[in-house]
Amino acid sequence: MSQKKKLRLTKSLSEVQNAFKATDASADITLWYLVNEERILFTGQVVRVDPELNKIVLTLKDPVPALDGQSQCFLKLFRDEGVSSCKINQLKGRALVLELPEEMVMTERRRNWRAQFNKLDQKSATLRFGDIEHVFEVMNASKAGLAIRLDDRAKSLIQTDPEPKIIKLNGVRLDDMTAGIVLHPSGQSLGLNLRKEIPDEVFNEFIHVDRPVEVDPKKLYLDQSYRTTVRDNMKQVVSKLEKKSKLAAALKLLKVNREGTAYLKNHIELLCETMGSIGKTLGWVTDGSLEKLVYVAYMHDIHYFEHPHLAKIPDLETFELKKASLSPAEQKIYFDGPAYAAMLAAEDDNNSPDVEKILMQQKERPDGTGFPAGLRSHQLAPLSCLFIVCHEFVDYVLTETKWSFREFVMRFRPDLKGPYFAKIFQVMMDLDKAK
Repeated sequence: MSQKKKLRLTKSLSEVQNAFKATDASADITLWYLVNEERILFTGQVVRVDPELNKIVLTLKDPVPALDGQSQCFLKLFRDEGVSSCKINQLKGRALVLELPEEMVMTERRRNWRAQFNKLDQKSATLRFGDIEHVFEVMNASKAGLAIRLDDRAKSLIQTDPEPKIIKLNGVRLDDMTAGIVLHPSGQSLGLNLRKEIPDEVFNEFIHVDRPVEVDPKKLYLDQSYRTTVRDNMKQVVSKLEKKSKLAAALKLLKVNREGTAYLKNHIELLCETMGSIGKTLGWVTDGSLEKLVYVAYMHDIHYFEHPHLAKIPDLETFELKKASLSPAEQKIYFDGPAYAAMLAAEDDNNSPDVEKILMQQKERPDGTGFPAGLRSHQLAPLSCLFIVCHEFVDYVLTETKWSFREFVMRFRPDLKGPYFAKIFQVMMDLDKAK
């Protein structure tokens, strides 16, 4: 359990300055602002502390908060467990300028480090109240306690059992994790004090968050030499696939120039080039890893090669519109598509787990409306996000004669949200400007 904290209020400007200067510039800083007494968390890094100008300059991470000069902003330094109320001087893009606080509530550092989550991180805990189970959003966590967000259903449950059991963290089952409840004065959240600590391996997996890869705009390019590399890799992958008996017949269908299969052939070749080029620009794809993306491009629709009209159904919303025209067998083939492709890839000992994951996640959507698992943005691998965007882009290009990167981004960005998707769309906007 955590040791009792010792609080003290410092109004020493030099001590406040030293606390900021001692903060590791590579470490995330937790900030928050209040909306109807509810904390909205976000993160940033201290870039510079300027005592002469009485300013702190920070770089914010996604998602950038909806702040203005009237927002009441708080900042927490984990090195000294110091919390300050900071007046906002300026917010421009990702740069946040705060006035150096005149005072700070300091505490002794907790023995149990506490991880903070924002809504994109989507951490959850399942609690059991008697015979009733309920899933909560986790706001922050240590090995000895959780802070969770309340909804109307949960508010009634906490009245029934003062010591519920935490039975799952993000789907990982826990044994004998009884907790005492501490209700926040706002009534919108509560703390759970655990009777014993969460095991290290479970806690470390639970708090892990994939951060988006930063893009260097100077590396943006779509040169002819790289197009040649893509096509060379395509030939190598096709050569390997054609040696496999299960895939040879399917690939022969692609070589037949007829309506439907011609779409598949053009779709796959353009998908190879788009994923390779944008992935290379993002720094997510190297020449060595390019081959697995090409492999994915050739494999993703393999279950639809004999039913090319199914390959043109991008999502469940479109499927529902076309459902009446599909036979029960065709409907099953459509839903089995991701798992079938992933299964064939799994049979290849030379494939990496990344390939199976991308194929399995190809029909997922960041808002959880995809299939087969209904995953949300934070659960999707970066290359899966790349595939999803590029797949939409390829279909868009094949149907729009007057296409542009910018028009595509404006059309699809509202439905494809999340840090990885934002990075991909930014590359496309940069490509539109460089075109």
